[in-house]
Amino acid sequence: MANNAIGNTRTKVTWSKATKDDTSKLLGGSKWKIYQKNSKSDTYQPMRYTAATQTTPSSWTVADDNANATEITDCTTANPCTSADQDAAEGKFLVENLPAGTYKLVE
Repeated sequence: MANNAIGNTRTKVTWSKATKDDTSKLLGGSKWKIYQKNSKSDTYQPMRYTAATQTTPSSWTVADDNANATEITDCTTANPCTSADQDAAEGKFLVENLPAGTYKLVE
């Protein structure tokens, strides 16, 4: 990039779900939604996932409303995973190709 500028690039987020008493014991099967902060209104908007095809990578866009937001379910059986969660380990999550921004997770 010109002048050493850093452009907005897509990013990834990882997190895990563990028991309250033992953070090393991961729990599979949890479900989440991800919300992107709208810098103009200082509110969070639900996000919708579109899976990759042979010709296009996976992508995330702002959903019309919470009912149309993607529920991120813990991928525990497929490898590679084909859902929004790209980590096949129980209790671990990997979400890729998010637009640059600020996010929050809601279980």
